[in-house]
Amino acid sequence: MDAMASRSPARPLALAALVLALAGACSSNGTTATGSGGGGNSGGGGGGATTSSFQAKLFDTDFKAVCNGASQSKAAAYDAKATGVHPVLLFAGKGDERVQKSGLPADWTIEWAADKDALAGIQLVACAERTGETFVKDCTGYESKGTATGNVVKLYDATYKVTVFAAATGKPVTDTTLTAKGKECPMFATFKSDEHTKDEYAFDLDAVQTFLKPLVQP
Repeated sequence: MDAMASRSPARPLALAALVLALAGACSSNGTTATGSGGGGNSGGGGGGATTSSFQAKLFDTDFKAVCNGASQSKAAAYDAKATGVHPVLLFAGKGDERVQKSGLPADWTIEWAADKDALAGIQLVACAERTGETFVKDCTGYESKGTATGNVVKLYDATYKVTVFAAATGKPVTDTTLTAKGKECPMFATFKSDEHTKDEYAFDLDAVQTFLKPLVQP
């Protein structure tokens, strides 16, 4: 079971209360269940059509392979000469550890919607892959429910190669190298039950947005 720890050398009461509230929300059996939307096995004959429609929609995970040069044929075509916004998804990481990064301007990207295949409008996929790191410092002072945990977050500067692909074809559009500086220790960190330390790599979303802007919103 994962546990959340907060970094609070001064131990303010308000922050301690927040941590307790978060811990309560994650209590019980420590797992999160998601429904299929099809009503299980007890639904009527319409459940199959609903499930089929649900599965036909694109999800952000359907674009991960674009970072490896694979095409997503259901995505919108990218035309650099076309006016208007060219919607993009941003991923960070490598292989199975690749995850979508949030924080891009709302009008630069598209969110999944239940009533339509919204992500079919995505034209670009930006992929940030860490190529180097430099240790900065150990972050300590984490607590859980007011008790010191002894956990340590190791903070790193990180260098990334950011490559932008056309989603529909998987062809690279452009790339750059960016370096992010690890300045502040994270206030909150989640540790597995058998985990004493974890690594935290800096990521400069502002620098990524500056790089993407001429492509997404020319």
